[in-house]
Amino acid sequence: MTHASGILADKELVEALGRAKEGRTPRAMRVQIEGDKLVLAESLDGTTEAREDFSKVGKMLAGDTPSYILFRLDDKRPPEEWLLLAWVPEDAKVRLKMLYASTRDALKKEFGYSSIVCEMHASDVTEATWDEYERTSIVSEADRLTLMSQSERDRLKGTHLETGGVKTAYIHSVQFPLSEQAKEALTALTAGEHTLVLLSIDAKTETVELAH
Repeated sequence: MTHASGILADKELVEALGRAKEGRTPRAMRVQIEGDKLVLAESLDGTTEAREDFSKVGKMLAGDTPSYILFRLDDKRPPEEWLLLAWVPEDAKVRLKMLYASTRDALKKEFGYSSIVCEMHASDVTEATWDEYERTSIVSEADRLTLMSQSERDRLKGTHLETGGVKTAYIHSVQFPLSEQAKEALTALTAGEHTLVLLSIDAKTETVELAH
C-alpha cells in the first residue's frame, strides 16, 4: 500500500492549477517536490497540435530528478482533459521514487480527479512520447471499476452531475497499458475462445496484467 506523503501544493501552484481549469493555461506544466511542497517548476506554451507540443515534453524532464507533467490533451475552453505523466527515472534515489509515488494522489486531488483522464509512467525519455500515449490501451469503464481499489470506488460515489434532479455518477476514462498476455486473452475473449477473462493492475509497473 502506498501511504500519503503529506506534501501539498504551494500557493503559486494552486493558483496556476486554478488558472488552468479556467482555461487560461499553457499546454503543459512540470511540477516537482521542493522541501515539503509541490511547486510549479516550468510551463510550456502550446500550439494547435497536441502531438507537436508533446514532442517538447522530453526537454522538460530534468535528468535523474523525478517530476510530474500535466499535459492538456484537448483544446476546449475551459480545458477538460489532461494527461498526468509521472517521470521517475531509474537513476533517481530510492527515497525520491517513494516520495513521488506517495505524493501523486495529492496533486491529482488538488487539480481535480475528473480533469485527469489519462496517466502514464516513464523512467526513460523514450517512454514519454506521443506514440507511447497512443499505444496505451483504454480499459472500459466496467473493467476499470473492477480494477479500482475500494477507496477509489468510494471517492467516485461522491462525484456526480445534477441532471434534471437526477444524480448521475460521473466516471472519467483512465488509460492503462495492457500487457501482452492481457491483450492476447482479450483477443481470445472477443473471438469466443474464452467466456471470462480476469485482469488485475500491477501497482509497481502500472500495467494491466492477466490474473492467474
